[in-house]
Amino acid sequence: ENIIKERTEKGPYIDVYDFFKRVNLRAVNKKTIENLVMAGGFDGFEFKRSQYFNAPDGITPILETLHKFGNKVQNESGSGILSLFGDMEEYKIENPIIPECAKWSDIETANKEKELIGMYLTSHPLDEYRLYIDSFCTSAKQLNENMAEFLNKDITVAGIITEAREGMTKKGNPFAIFKIEDFTDTYEIPLFGKDYIGFKNYINIGTSIFIKGKVQKKSWGDENQLDFKINTIDLLTEMKEQLIKNVNILVDSSKITDELTNELYSCFTQNPGNIHVNFLIFDGRSSTLPFVSKKCRINISSELLQYFANNDAIQIKIS
Repeated sequence: ENIIKERTEKGPYIDVYDFFKRVNLRAVNKKTIENLVMAGGFDGFEFKRSQYFNAPDGITPILETLHKFGNKVQNESGSGILSLFGDMEEYKIENPIIPECAKWSDIETANKEKELIGMYLTSHPLDEYRLYIDSFCTSAKQLNENMAEFLNKDITVAGIITEAREGMTKKGNPFAIFKIEDFTDTYEIPLFGKDYIGFKNYINIGTSIFIKGKVQKKSWGDENQLDFKINTIDLLTEMKEQLIKNVNILVDSSKITDELTNELYSCFTQNPGNIHVNFLIFDGRSSTLPFVSKKCRINISSELLQYFANNDAIQIKIS
């Protein structure tokens, strides 16, 4: 509230230094500012989120240095010291230096947002796999709401592990229970016996996995209850190129321009990989003209998917 009031009355914050000079740091504590940075509130300034939490001396994070800087400016301004030396050029509180450091990965950023506010804001850690998951996998929501539809069927499930715990049964045998999350919901999976031994190394929070299994009636307990029996687990990162061999790019002939052609060329050259690309030019009715590229091989990155999603001249299909 204090941050918004200051901005409303005196205008936008010019930069991060201006923010700390103006905001009432007695009303806005360090934790509030830390959460604001973590949630992307400072993304409009020139520095990366990771820079604020970087500690160049190995002890003091930059965010704490900025907080001390803001307190010093406000205290000395309030005491009249800055007014007393206002005409002296040599008296000036210098802006702290914010060193460069590595940017958080998309997954790191997403996980920190989820931890803080319970949802992903900037991106979802599975964004780069969305095409694969939407095309080949049964969603967590489908399993939760209508597992019976998949009885005796082989299915694939993919997601990021968000929770995991291990324990011992009454007989002294180890087990694990973990949750995976996709774009629709979360789904809980237990591992007992041989499954625990075979797959326990994959069960780490933050790991994206690809599961092949079968929905069947439970072999123990209530026979009317269904169980998702795991056959294999693989890292989603290792499954990308195995899942997709060809990408078919459908382009509306009425929307082909030099700009579109150049954009596609740029996108493909910036995302090299091993996936074949086929072009299908359609006229909006029933006619389709195929073009097979012998040289073009791409990687389906999250940036490329975002470009396709935002371009109404293009449709994408995979095989």
